[in-house]
Amino acid sequence: MYFSILIIVLTIIGRVLSGVHWFTDVMGGLLLGSSLTMLYYSIVQRLKLSEQIL
Repeated sequence: MYFSILIIVLTIIGRVLSGVHWFTDVMGGLLLGSSLTMLYYSIVQRLKLSEQIL
């Protein structure tokens, strides 16, 4: 897990320093990705709960 975080941080720094993306682009992508991950997680948890009830 720590290796993945390191890769993410290095990618963010590299993209911003090389001028490929602005810092706001990177933060927007990070927020969008985090939101979609949390949505997926909550749907999976709800499906697991509904399977236990049946």
